[in-house]
Amino acid sequence: MVRRMVVGAGAAVVLAIGLGALAWAQTPPAPTTEQQLEELRRQMQALMAAQVAIQKQLDEIRALLKAQQPQARPAPPPAATDIEAVVETAGAPAKGSASAKLTVIEFSDYECPFCARYTNDTLGTLTREYIDTGKVRYVFRNFPLESIHPRAFRAGVAALCAGAQGRYWEMHDRLFANQRALDAASLVAHGRAIGLDMRAYEQCLAADATAARVRQDQTDGGRAGVGSTPSFLLGLTTPGDSKVQAVRMIRGAHPYTVFKSEIDKLLAGR
Repeated sequence: MVRRMVVGAGAAVVLAIGLGALAWAQTPPAPTTEQQLEELRRQMQALMAAQVAIQKQLDEIRALLKAQQPQARPAPPPAATDIEAVVETAGAPAKGSASAKLTVIEFSDYECPFCARYTNDTLGTLTREYIDTGKVRYVFRNFPLESIHPRAFRAGVAALCAGAQGRYWEMHDRLFANQRALDAASLVAHGRAIGLDMRAYEQCLAADATAARVRQDQTDGGRAGVGSTPSFLLGLTTPGDSKVQAVRMIRGAHPYTVFKSEIDKLLAGR
């Protein structure tokens, strides 16, 4: 509608100017006086000013129409990318069959809201369909982003200490369900709530060796190309070898369908 109005108005103005110029050109010249010449000059200046104004309005309308056109959005980055990385899994919390054909290694942060969303929305289905059925071994590694999540490091320590008593995944789920309660007092309360031996648990929390394990997770993740959480490394498993040759990385809390697609492709390729 706006475009038709602009074209119609512009054509009308151009026609009017053309007809006026033609009529003026066909009119027999008459003796002119200085006053008549001055009047003609004023008319010509008025016509030129009108043309400039019309051109300005046309430019403004073109700009408006262009702004109203839908802009092409850049394509989102792919959910998964090829990588080449070797990641150690010995001693890391894991579930699923040790002889599974594929290993998924999650690098995560207990204070990261996207990690909690993945845990709540995706991990359960992944566990039922692939981990519990023996197709996938699942490994958790800590990657606390301390500059923005100052409590994530100690939460990772607490989960490892719970794991020393065979209760890692209970603490894992509890910490992600209570991300606003990760201060020192709350970590003690979480240990008590899941029935830990509190003396051993508190000694573990204070041990330098436990903190060193979290630091090693950070180092290994960085070497493998992890820079955000959650990130997942997928690699085919060699029986008896704790090192995983990761070939795909999924960055972000994607829905279950993304993980299913990547896992199925790797399993089929095997």
